[in-house]
Amino acid sequence: GNAGYTVSINGGNAGDSASDTEEVKLIINPAQVTITAKSQEFTYDGTAHVPTASATNLLNGDVCTVTVTGEKTDAGKDYTATAESLSNANYALPDKNTTTFVINKADQDAPEAPIKQTASATSITLVPTEGFEYSRDGQTWQRGNTFTGLTKNTSYTFYQRREADDNHNASAASPVANISTTDHVHQWENFTADEKTITAECRNEDGAHGDPLTAIDVIHTGNECV
Repeated sequence: GNAGYTVSINGGNAGDSASDTEEVKLIINPAQVTITAKSQEFTYDGTAHVPTASATNLLNGDVCTVTVTGEKTDAGKDYTATAESLSNANYALPDKNTTTFVINKADQDAPEAPIKQTASATSITLVPTEGFEYSRDGQTWQRGNTFTGLTKNTSYTFYQRREADDNHNASAASPVANISTTDHVHQWENFTADEKTITAECRNEDGAHGDPLTAIDVIHTGNECV
């Protein structure tokens, strides 16, 4: 430490009186160490990180540990860590006792291929998953899971991935899924009805398509059917 020490100096010859002795106070200042930071780059894992540091320029096998503050948990750049104190009072911190560090975003595993939820002649909807993005080419991504403006009776490729957030990179694209639109748009016409049954035809530009749709046990209440 820098506490003072008292030293007696006898400036006379042998046999001189004690009055020839003078007391001098000496101060031994702490030696300044060099701080070397380690592990200045981390990857987000949900736990707090801060660089460790070591002190060099120690004498006579001395031990001196460095306490570092400024730990962070979330991904980010240019965080500042500070060498706050030393365990050995015979040493002092240097004037520059800070360093910067980064926590990189974590990667995510690619998900399975997307699955069709519904399809029509002009649109395809994929089964949605929270935190996913969707794409037809694996390059352009959207959060919405429905793709419109498609051509009937055509096969399309689809991908999905886990989207990026504050602490994670977007995942790689999933394997491809090939999903086709239907060959017509449902348009119900030619309704016929008896007391409790309504029948309608599904038609497209080529005429009636498929089997008629029949609703049975229809209960008429005034102008409404339930």
